[in-house]
Amino acid sequence: MAISTPLSAETYTLSATASGTLGQTSFTDALMTFTTTTNETGTEIFSGGYMIYPASVSFSVAGVGSGTFTSSIDLFVNQGFPGAGIGDYSNGGLDFLDLKDSAFSTYFFGTDIGPIFNAMPDFGYTQGPVGTSLGALNYSGATNATFTASSDAPPAATPEPSSFLLLGSGLVGLVGAIRKKLA
Repeated sequence: MAISTPLSAETYTLSATASGTLGQTSFTDALMTFTTTTNETGTEIFSGGYMIYPASVSFSVAGVGSGTFTSSIDLFVNQGFPGAGIGDYSNGGLDFLDLKDSAFSTYFFGTDIGPIFNAMPDFGYTQGPVGTSLGALNYSGATNATFTASSDAPPAATPEPSSFLLLGSGLVGLVGAIRKKLA
C-alpha cells in the first residue's frame, strides 16, 4: 500500500564512523555520510514501518571520496524495531545501515527528527557491498551513528509588530477620510 499525498520535502542524513572499502581503497574509522532529499510520494507501508525510494542518494567517506549510489536505495523507518536506515533495494531490499533508537518508535516520514546521536548500529540485517559511482562500498563495522530528518520548507512569514501598527494606522486614516467625505 502506498501513501499518495506528498508531504513536505525532507533531507535525510545518516552517518557513522566505519571501516571498510570503497572501490579499491580501504578506510579505517572514517566518517561515512548518506544524504537524500525526497518527499513521501510513493511511501510504502510494511508491517511495523514505512519505506520510500529516493531518486538519488549521495554519500561521502572522509578521506576517500564522494559520489552517488548506482544501486536503487530505499530509506526506511520501522516503528516496531524501532529503527531507521537505508537498504539496497536493487539487491532484494537488503539493509545497508540500520540505526536502532527508541525515538523511531513514533517517527513518521515527513516530520523533523534529530539529530539522534549515537544511535546503535544494528548489524543483524546489514549486508553489503552496495554499488556506487566510485565502485562498491562495503564496511565491516560502524559506531557513532547519527540520523537527522529536516524539512526543506521555508519558515512561514510572520509579520513583525511594527507592520501591524503601520497597517492599523493606515486603516484608521482611511476610515477617517471616508467619514470626513461622507459628512
